[in-house]
Amino acid sequence: MDTNLKQMNFIADNILTYLIPPALSKLSDHKPQSYNELVEQNNFLKFLGSHISPNIIGAFVITSSGYYYGSNEYLISGKLTEWPEWKRAHDEERLWVGFHPPQYYNTFFQPSINENKVISLIIPIRKDYSIQSGSKILIDMDAGELVQLFHSFEKDTRSHLVIRSPGGDIIYETSDNFTPQTNDVVWKDILHTNGWIIEARVPAAVFQSTSKAIWKYTLIFILLSVVLSVILAGFFSATITNRIKQLIRSMHKASLGNFTVQIPVESADELGRMAASFNHMIAQIKSLFEQIALTEKQKREAELKALHYQINPHLLYNTLNSIQWKARLNGQKEIDRMISHLVDVLQDSLNITQELVTLRRELTVIHHYMQIQKFRFGESFTYISGVDEELMDCLLPRMTLQPLMENIFFHGLIDGQGTIRLQIRQSGRELLIVLSDDGVGITEERMAQILKPPADRPSRKGLGMANVHEKIQLHFGETYGISLKSKPGMGTTVLIRCPIRKENVNGQHSSHDCG
Repeated sequence: MDTNLKQMNFIADNILTYLIPPALSKLSDHKPQSYNELVEQNNFLKFLGSHISPNIIGAFVITSSGYYYGSNEYLISGKLTEWPEWKRAHDEERLWVGFHPPQYYNTFFQPSINENKVISLIIPIRKDYSIQSGSKILIDMDAGELVQLFHSFEKDTRSHLVIRSPGGDIIYETSDNFTPQTNDVVWKDILHTNGWIIEARVPAAVFQSTSKAIWKYTLIFILLSVVLSVILAGFFSATITNRIKQLIRSMHKASLGNFTVQIPVESADELGRMAASFNHMIAQIKSLFEQIALTEKQKREAELKALHYQINPHLLYNTLNSIQWKARLNGQKEIDRMISHLVDVLQDSLNITQELVTLRRELTVIHHYMQIQKFRFGESFTYISGVDEELMDCLLPRMTLQPLMENIFFHGLIDGQGTIRLQIRQSGRELLIVLSDDGVGITEERMAQILKPPADRPSRKGLGMANVHEKIQLHFGETYGISLKSKPGMGTTVLIRCPIRKENVNGQHSSHDCG
């Protein structure tokens, strides 16, 4: 409503601005008598007509003589001047007349103009304007849409609506019989444009019933929201708890020894990452169990082989001693010394009660073995060794070096001719043994087969180096063992890596520097 009243004020102010001299010659209070007056009148009428809109039905300037300038020709000035509000406007700056039937229009040319009520704005024109003093501006607005809006408001809120002027006169009131009560719920506001007061009253019982209905629907909405929330929470929690239950079931199966169980990874959230970690853990445990089973199988096979091939040491030693005694009686000193060295080698070879021995003991076996080879090949080979004395107490698997030396004489050197070098040193926490020769070397195809387990090899030849490599890994882990470097015609170098360990005073093994 205030927006419509502001529009009427805006039109009236535009007309007053237009009439400020010297914008145009003074408008006459009669029909134009000259061409200039006609032009001025037509321009002014066009200006008034430009302000007409669907809700503005008329914009007029009425002179004191009754002659008027207007946006239409339906005005009857005689009836207008008899209207009491028109006479009262002389004493007002701006007079607002609300919701009245416009009886001053000619209904013959426009019968519907009096069907709706209008709101009128009357402004007396004082001196200093380009029209005769005592003239008035009349702006009429169709109030039909506002009245419909009021009726809708009254129906929807079941309220009683009253609009009063600043002086307290009633401009509009709901048509039904209404008796105000002290406990009515009242809403009141003042229009900024003309100061009219709008008051809406709702009986307390009606307001409370409406409030109860609002509370009722609010509670229903809250209950529906709670039910929907519970359903959604149950759905989402079931999705999560089902995955957690699946994870728990899989863990239970794994605890019973089923390492084939796997959890489908269906998302990248926390549960998905947990499932992926569980699958990875199960795969690692399964791999570890397979490795342990393989290691135990290999140990059992080694023990069976040792039992299968074990002979009675006393019988062998007694036989060799008899041969040695016979050689001494016959003056065969070289045979006597050979058998003496052979007995020393066999004592370590056939002693299966101790798996790890000191480096000093291994080198003693090598010394006896090299003495036997000297009886065989004489001075045709050269043996050079370099060992740090502080490393002599370090431990390594029994019979590690002797099979490698034997490979050199059987596969590396031709007729025992060549040089053999043995270097033993410490590198950090590791014991490095480098055994090299300048013999015939090994082809790449042959090297690819040497260190393979017996089950993965096409033949049973050359198992000594593979057995040594396997024993080192069984005792110390797969990060240790033998590596080869060789080229045909350029000799072979064998590198043995073992962790540095030594035997303490209680006969137990400990991992720290041998020195």
